[in-house]
Amino acid sequence: MGPSDMENYGEQVNRRVAVVMAVRNGMKYLPEQLGSIVGQSCTPSEIAVVDDMSTDGSAEYIEVTCREIAEVKVLSAGSHTGRSVNGRIGANFAKGLRATSPGTDLIAFCDQDDIWEPDRLEHQTARLSCSAGRLMTTSDAEIIDGESEPTGSRLWAQFGIREDWNQLPLHDQIQRILAQSVAVGATSMIRREFALAVGDPPRGLLHDRWWSIAAATHGGLDLDPTVTVKYRVHAGQAAGLASNSRPSAMALRLVREPADLVRQIVAISALRKAAPEAAKDLSYRSIVRAVLKR
Repeated sequence: MGPSDMENYGEQVNRRVAVVMAVRNGMKYLPEQLGSIVGQSCTPSEIAVVDDMSTDGSAEYIEVTCREIAEVKVLSAGSHTGRSVNGRIGANFAKGLRATSPGTDLIAFCDQDDIWEPDRLEHQTARLSCSAGRLMTTSDAEIIDGESEPTGSRLWAQFGIREDWNQLPLHDQIQRILAQSVAVGATSMIRREFALAVGDPPRGLLHDRWWSIAAATHGGLDLDPTVTVKYRVHAGQAAGLASNSRPSAMALRLVREPADLVRQIVAISALRKAAPEAAKDLSYRSIVRAVLKR
């Protein structure tokens, strides 16, 4: 972050930041995750929790642990009949985001099993505050295992993300993000009003995938090499690194979930209405070619 960024660094003091978390029987790792939220250098104004039928008291534990630092809202995920795992997760995070207070400026997404660096919220708030054109920021992460031990690997290395992303032409950014995910919700923060304006993820699509594509089409997706999260990889993940980063994941859904994939392509193409400079890259033909080329 350069001198011009630092001039705006103090703006985060006046920003209202909410955390949105989806939880499902997360008690094994919640104490570590919540401890890292409570210990933030700048704590959130509220935490919206979407509980997906937990039976281990996860939602109640979050409410008791965090209510002294923030307003805690607990919502039920409701029925997800017929939805894929990704679709269920995406819908849960969208529901949590919509439940945040109207005065909220920024939303930090949170998994139930990670550990935040102490300045994650402060750093990412400053990252978005220093440029009005930044709509969403997503960072690198240190990968840890089920015992909280470092694996020696970084998230971006697993995704194959280029560190010069922010300098790439818009066309190249869109082509890359359509072919492969470059953002993980657990390390992301987004402007609330932008996310609401874009709308909920289309059926079957993860929230981070949808909103990062939308931000990229506006030239507003910021990739930050700073490590802000210890990202846990373990056997009990409903969705995680392996499924989210695989280049062929969307192409495989053409066979497994054709109706959902068609809806997703239509929704992504519709983003061109608000981003005319990206219209050529968001035609149906261009999207399908980008998805299938790898």
